Amino acid sequence: MDNQKQYNWMVCVQCMTYNQSIYIEDALNGFTMQETNFPYVCIICDDASTDGEQDVIKNYLEQHFELEDKIATRNEETEDYVLRFARHKTNHNCFFAVFLLKYNHYSIKHPKGGYFFEWLGTKYIALCEGDDFWTDSNKLQNQVDFLEAHLECSICATGAQELYPDGRFEDKVPFEVKEFYTTEDFLTKKRFVATCSIVYRWKYLSNQPRPKFMEICKVGDYPLFLYMCTKGKFGFINKVMSVHRFAAVNSWTRRTNTIKRRWESFYNSFFTFSEFDKYTNRKYHREISKVKFRIFFLCMKSIAGILLKRIVRI
Repeated sequence: MDNQKQYNWMVCVQCMTYNQSIYIEDALNGFTMQETNFPYVCIICDDASTDGEQDVIKNYLEQHFELEDKIATRNEETEDYVLRFARHKTNHNCFFAVFLLKYNHYSIKHPKGGYFFEWLGTKYIALCEGDDFWTDSNKLQNQVDFLEAHLECSICATGAQELYPDGRFEDKVPFEVKEFYTTEDFLTKKRFVATCSIVYRWKYLSNQPRPKFMEICKVGDYPLFLYMCTKGKFGFINKVMSVHRFAAVNSWTRRTNTIKRRWESFYNSFFTFSEFDKYTNRKYHREISKVKFRIFFLCMKSIAGILLKRIVRI
């Protein structure tokens, strides 16, 4: 089935998730609540969760999607995954393609990107991991409208909130609210946009190898932001439309909260920025040097905090 030609999706939503059974339904609700004048497809890729998340996703599909529609439903199974593709019962612009992986790809460094290839003919890509969620039903429509109106923009973010483990919400506020941001802004200011708020133009990454600084980085969002800034302006809609869970269960923040992982993260970030410096022909060398110093300082501060907690326990 040539799904892309049949439905002509405008946006592909990418959602990677692992052991987020207590959060994933919020993410799925955020996807299905979108009110758009175009069709969009959500690729949910569960990396062989062991906490029952795959059952949560299956139940969600059974409750909200047309699994018996012979035309708009697809079931597929290989030695690597089970695929369920279906259309929402009431939101006919919303499609899910769910990959339930049979073994954990992350642990053996097996790439998952191939599962997205079939749907990557869309004009735009949206991001939202399984522990984050969208809160505004017009998020996708507003961002697509913005990018359609501003062809000079390669990427668009919206306002967001941080949700802390104690249940406290806090606005993720930019250092300065502007309609457009630059590469210098991202290099010189503290990170100020949430990954779950992003929509970007796929054409800048399609049919071409990714630069080395993106390939070597262990996290995918920040180098993506930098790369897109080199292709056009970074647009911003000053309205809260999504929520990022800070230090959620099984999140990257918690998994890297050891001295070894913190040092590895610093080391990787250091060389990522070195490669970005080369990629941009040292155009931002001064700013990048300051970033390297800042991440070294933060790494040392984090390690000191971990050591202090150990001393207190003793």
